[in-house]
Amino acid sequence: MSYIARSIVSIVVLMMSFATPVHAQGVPGVSPNKCLTGKTKCVDKKVAGLLKCREKCQKGPASCGSVQATCEGKVVAKFEGDGVDPATSCFGKLEAKQDPLAAETICTTTGDLAAMEAKPDTMVAGIVGMLEGSPPPPAGTVSSTVSSLATGLTLAAPRA
Repeated sequence: MSYIARSIVSIVVLMMSFATPVHAQGVPGVSPNKCLTGKTKCVDKKVAGLLKCREKCQKGPASCGSVQATCEGKVVAKFEGDGVDPATSCFGKLEAKQDPLAAETICTTTGDLAAMEAKPDTMVAGIVGMLEGSPPPPAGTVSSTVSSLATGLTLAAPRA
């Protein structure tokens, strides 16, 4: 991943940390939470993966179009699982590991995959739009059919 993409991901993660709920890990007096840490990692990997796919397109237009869509499909599949059963998703696997006898495994939120699916897509579209000097695509077009695994950030080739 390029220096710029890593910097952007770092800034976004830092910004997101200021908007975390009171029960979030890292708050004094609150025990570490493996599920919360894992969910943050899931989102981080999706954002980084989508940016990496776009970076490949920026390096060479031959990596745009269907090549980029395939790359993004793989990233989405890792986040979403099979796209049918939420239990196969990155979040679902973490939620399945909850153990009432181990407080650090209890998820602070559950069933939030659908609510989180489009957020990384929208964020990446905004980042790409700003870096490439064009407005991001309208909300919902970045990955409106995420479960199809064939769509994603199918933006045009970067401007020369």
